[in-house]
Amino acid sequence: MKFYKLKKSAESNLISFSSINLGLFCFFYCLSCVSESDINEKFNKYAPGKSRVAFEEGIILKTDTLFNFDAISNFFHYDQDGTEEIVVLNGNAIYEFDPLTGEMIDSWEFPVEGPGRVRGRNQLDGVIKLKDTIYLLTHHMLNQIYRISSKNAEVQFKMNADQRGVKAFSASALSSPIRNPRKEEEVIIPLINSSRIEKHSKAFAFAKFNYKEKSLEEIINYPAIFDDHHWADQIYIYLANIQYIPKKEQYYVSFAITPEVYIFDEEFGQVGKKWVQSNLIPEIHPFRDEKLGMDDVIDFQVERRHFRSMSFYLGAYYDPLQQLYFRFARKAMKDETGENGYRYQYSMIVCNSDLKIIDEIALDNHYNLFKTFVSSKGLMILNEKKLTEESSLPFDRVVVRNISD
Repeated sequence: MKFYKLKKSAESNLISFSSINLGLFCFFYCLSCVSESDINEKFNKYAPGKSRVAFEEGIILKTDTLFNFDAISNFFHYDQDGTEEIVVLNGNAIYEFDPLTGEMIDSWEFPVEGPGRVRGRNQLDGVIKLKDTIYLLTHHMLNQIYRISSKNAEVQFKMNADQRGVKAFSASALSSPIRNPRKEEEVIIPLINSSRIEKHSKAFAFAKFNYKEKSLEEIINYPAIFDDHHWADQIYIYLANIQYIPKKEQYYVSFAITPEVYIFDEEFGQVGKKWVQSNLIPEIHPFRDEKLGMDDVIDFQVERRHFRSMSFYLGAYYDPLQQLYFRFARKAMKDETGENGYRYQYSMIVCNSDLKIIDEIALDNHYNLFKTFVSSKGLMILNEKKLTEESSLPFDRVVVRNISD
């Protein structure tokens, strides 16, 4: 098995996102802490090399000349009453694509000037489509949820700064909002905890927002191991990813620095967890052992160098076509020729719907996992080697064959 580093555009994307200082604090987890009594249960053995993972031609999203490749915030999969679309937040513009043909269905801009506008757009904002006339925007910096259209932007909800230590709504290519399959009026949105007062295990990683009632309820606590140490004041350490698995009627949640994937029922009660560890990441080290207090000051340049040296999990997707779960990992390696003295190997762990690991493969250097989405045709990853026209985005589809039990 040969591993490659990801193309610099994807790497710089991550460093750009992660450089946003959120005043967060972290935890430490080491595999040596696994008790001998349950080590066999936790170490999820790989299939004996009988699967075959391939990248086949997927779909080309046909954009226009105004589309900004570097301004993509998130891809949102909309599927309602037989209508399927991929909705992309691109700067202050919304693009909608047919994932079966790649054709652009519509594009429009929401107002950023004058009354009824969205102020101070951020790359960690996210777009959600709930119906043909209902589009929501999660605003990271202002901590607000907007209802947006081409003519108006109206605040639907604002999170209080002191509400359970939650700092902000957030979205990224690998931690995007999803719809609640049981309630069409609800969407599940990633949150970020920044409290130095209470324990992380009492803070929440997600919230469900009801657009009809304009109400928000926080759900799913961070695991207790978040309380132990200080990791890094960087965004990706605290962004969790949630995926709904229809076959199981359960949610799977991937946190950045836990080898386990956590399992929740449809009422968001935890019902289990499963060891889904990358072969590349035997352990992850904290920035410092002690937890930060309110008066603690750290050298952010030193801390940022530590973050660049960290290996962790980036997010996950569930492919309903193949009924497979994919978890992404980043392995940091010292390399004086790389940017900031490090280079990164990105890999993809493949699991079945019971979270049994099938395989782990490297992403070649032309695959950009920060430009990734799932549709009814499967998991699509941008192939930058095929970028020959500025108004088209070529995606390859991940195909897994000969799966061994």
